[in-house]
Amino acid sequence: MIYENRAPPVFMVFDQENRNRYAMGTMLPGITPERFIKAGYIKRADTLEALAVEAGIDPAGLQQTIARFNTMAAAGRDEDFHKGDSAFDRYAGDPAHKPNPCLGPLAKAPFHAMQIQAGDLGTKGGLLTNAHDRFCAKTALSFPDSMQPATVRPVWLAISIRGQAVPSARP
Repeated sequence: MIYENRAPPVFMVFDQENRNRYAMGTMLPGITPERFIKAGYIKRADTLEALAVEAGIDPAGLQQTIARFNTMAAAGRDEDFHKGDSAFDRYAGDPAHKPNPCLGPLAKAPFHAMQIQAGDLGTKGGLLTNAHDRFCAKTALSFPDSMQPATVRPVWLAISIRGQAVPSARP
């Protein structure tokens, strides 16, 4: 359960090149507000080892992970999560970045880490289900009890500035 907070912390790690080129959350490209650093929302350090210590991450594990990621970024192939394999990924990536618009090496200091908290995507609707993934209300879209899927995997929709709705990542 995402609300029980039993999983170890997860961090998004990025370098200064990423900060210079791309917006992240409420941060514009090139601007990392000092108040975010002071509040602990963003961790920042001049080396990956110092960043790991600051964030409470195993330094050797972070170094190995980044080295492997940088090798994949240089080759343009994400063997772990397949970023950039789909047309949807490539559309959302940076078309000027080669060989893969969704992958770039982490090489330019300072390095940054932002803890990711699991949560639900805020939606403007969808099928209401209970803890056993059973539909709770009869609607024009509901299935007869005999046809309800064992696990509901809806396509979540959210209001977007890019149009009336945008699909989330694949379930």
